[in-house]
Amino acid sequence: MPALLVSFIMPSHNREALLRNTLRELRIVSKDMPSEVIVIDNDSRDDSVRMIRSDFPEVRLKQLSKNIGADARNIGLKMAKGSYIFMLDDDSYPLHGTTEAGIRILESDRTIGCVAFRIQLPDGRYWSNGIHTVFTGCGALFPASVLKKIGGYPKDFLFYAEEYDVSFRLWAKGYRVFNAKDPLVYHQKTTDNAGFEKRLSLLVRNNSAVYSKYMPADRAIKRIEYENWRYKAIAEKESVTNGYIDGLRQAVDIVYNNLRTDKHRITSKAASAALGLMQARTGLNRFLKQHTVSKALVLTAGKLLPEIIDMLGSHSITVETIAEDNRYMIGRRIQNIEIIAFDGISKIDCDCLISGSSSLTVNDDLQRRLASSAILKGLPFLRMCEYDMIKEKVRR
Repeated sequence: MPALLVSFIMPSHNREALLRNTLRELRIVSKDMPSEVIVIDNDSRDDSVRMIRSDFPEVRLKQLSKNIGADARNIGLKMAKGSYIFMLDDDSYPLHGTTEAGIRILESDRTIGCVAFRIQLPDGRYWSNGIHTVFTGCGALFPASVLKKIGGYPKDFLFYAEEYDVSFRLWAKGYRVFNAKDPLVYHQKTTDNAGFEKRLSLLVRNNSAVYSKYMPADRAIKRIEYENWRYKAIAEKESVTNGYIDGLRQAVDIVYNNLRTDKHRITSKAASAALGLMQARTGLNRFLKQHTVSKALVLTAGKLLPEIIDMLGSHSITVETIAEDNRYMIGRRIQNIEIIAFDGISKIDCDCLISGSSSLTVNDDLQRRLASSAILKGLPFLRMCEYDMIKEKVRR
């Protein structure tokens, strides 16, 4: 029997129907591949466990007595026998050929510590994380040795932003996250907004934890201040301000304790790499070789907006304004730059358009939006991030 190639790992909690479909699809796409499927059940109270045992006896199941969130992935990692680890959610699965393509990418370059797949949603749209140098949790492939070497997943996050924690450690150890465009993972994500209050609370707490844990203290504080400003606007938009306040309350002690120690602190260079700023600077320098610009209109207030504004300023480019769709951001200021609505950008005097987001899918959406806009045609547009490509080996 050949050695196991891939271990598909997923935590699950009370999602029997979605889990059943995921396991059915995994059975199909992995049928000719030496692989295993590991499900860590986070104390489900529905029939998930019975369903797995009766209908998917080949699945390696670990049943927990309480919901430990993303830490369940560490249990799966310890159980795994595969050379590669494919992390999924109980409602996501790779499409045909995705796993094989991911393995080829990893084998092409040993500095790649993770392949972050593009996530396809039920409505046909795509989704990626807010920073392109961070993988998306429901669809990522790792060499097992690398994921174990960096210590797996954080144990105290429950859910949300654990991918940021793992990604920071990957970049700090000299590995990189590779963003694959064509191999897809399908995510059976619903649009139900139930539980968003709790999700936002965890996002505020856990993002603050990551930045204060790894980044140089002065940069961490600035990053947390901006993230919390941004999450406040999101909370107001979604009417979940109580969740935002709860997240702030939980973050206070975590941030204070993290900033008191340098135990996990990484270098400023590694932090810039983990945030995608090194790639962004390279893209900006390339853009400026092709275009002479002095006044920019920034589109969307993404996670890295303050760093993008500073980057432009270092090249003597003035940001005239920032355009946003979130009405709770409109009228406010970042670094004394006013945020306006998208429908007001035709009045702005500028000579280039620059994305204010480091999300690949947001950049894709902006590019499509600009292509269909008669108002902005003719102005050069700079994306803040691009999909990664395998470098072709030179034939001699």
